[in-house]
Amino acid sequence: MSNLLLKQLRDQGLITGDVLPFARPGAAQDLAARTDRAVMVLDAVNNGDYWVVTKEDAERLAAAGYQRHEA
Repeated sequence: MSNLLLKQLRDQGLITGDVLPFARPGAAQDLAARTDRAVMVLDAVNNGDYWVVTKEDAERLAAAGYQRHEA
């Protein structure tokens, strides 16, 4: 997870809650399902970074053009 990207997204108001980074999409999906959260693919530089975020943050990120990861 890029700290710079996270800071930028927080400064833009796109992320307000906790972020949990994962390298494997299956592990991210498993946690998201158990905690009622969503998985987003955010770091285009390090392809394969899956961030588990709140559903509200996921909606804002998707509206800004970021990709939601679906199982």
